[in-house]
Amino acid sequence: IAPRLELWEEHMEEPLMENVTLSRSSLNAQLMELNDSGTPMSSFWLLLDSPTNIVVKNCHNLIAARGTKRDTAADWKNASSALKQSVEDALRSYRVPPPVLFDQNHSDATTTTTTLLTDLLEDSLVEDSKTVFSSEAFEEWSSSIAHVLMEEFADG
Repeated sequence: IAPRLELWEEHMEEPLMENVTLSRSSLNAQLMELNDSGTPMSSFWLLLDSPTNIVVKNCHNLIAARGTKRDTAADWKNASSALKQSVEDALRSYRVPPPVLFDQNHSDATTTTTTLLTDLLEDSLVEDSKTVFSSEAFEEWSSSIAHVLMEEFADG
């Protein structure tokens, strides 16, 4: 099951983007565009839904200068009921629900650090990953698979 990444704004009743492309360059471009809009980055949240973890991460920590920390507990209290419901829906979608991990200052947080959440987010960016078979990236791999399938259908 592939991970799914959504981008939410604090008071919105639906995600700004339901299926964020799972690549660092795409995610950075989207975050920079939001940063340029003038809305504080602390108003935006990423929801990563994967079979191993459900991660709720405030975007401020992704784009802020290194070493800058922010208390995101107050921000989560202001998060929309739809985002909170989306987390619950993600949990219910699994037979064995994965743990939900929040930014470290969230009231429900465990000892999980912002660094760990960022690492988990980075791991989910499958389009940046190298494939097992060679050093080709996801895009090259998916193109080669599509080519093989097209040949199969053409011969079929």
